Amino acid sequence: MKTEIARNRHFLSLMPVLAALLLVAVGAPLSIRADDHRITSQELATFDVFLDNHPDIARDLRREPRLANDRRYLTSHPDLNSFLDQNPSIRRELRENPSSFVRTENRFQRSGRDITPEEMSEFNTFLHSHPGISKDLNANPNLANDGGYLKRHEPLKKFLSRYPAIRGEFAQDAVRFMRRVNDSGHRGPQGPYGRGR
Repeated sequence: MKTEIARNRHFLSLMPVLAALLLVAVGAPLSIRADDHRITSQELATFDVFLDNHPDIARDLRREPRLANDRRYLTSHPDLNSFLDQNPSIRRELRENPSSFVRTENRFQRSGRDITPEEMSEFNTFLHSHPGISKDLNANPNLANDGGYLKRHEPLKKFLSRYPAIRGEFAQDAVRFMRRVNDSGHRGPQGPYGRGR
């Protein structure tokens, strides 16, 4: 009797797997709801870059995520409205659960996954090949946000325009970003940010 019960339990434990295989075999969707949408890492990265480049909007949405659905706010912030028009899946997520989506973006931002290892390597290479800029940014990371400095240092301006995620990191918190750059292996002429020679 115990052996038969054990066999039945084993068979019953396999039922969900068998049901899933059957659904896949007949082409039925595995999602519970047809309109179920899960945000992708790429969508989070896209939203993160937008927020990095629009720090006032980022601050507003972190304080009050529902503003992303407020017509008056969107009218007074046409960049956000345009961004959401171009990214309907992000708009949908913000409509369905704005607080949860903004919290997810915040976790993504803190994780450091918004800049790829390749982009970080490119920036390290750039700094090594421009020691004067490297020295300046190690001494004052906020120079990357200074229009006058960028005008006088065209290679940095061009680099940041090619890598908007890096530009966004400087815009959000330049000091923290340069620490992260130094932690990734870059040691400029003055050494890691904040330590001098």
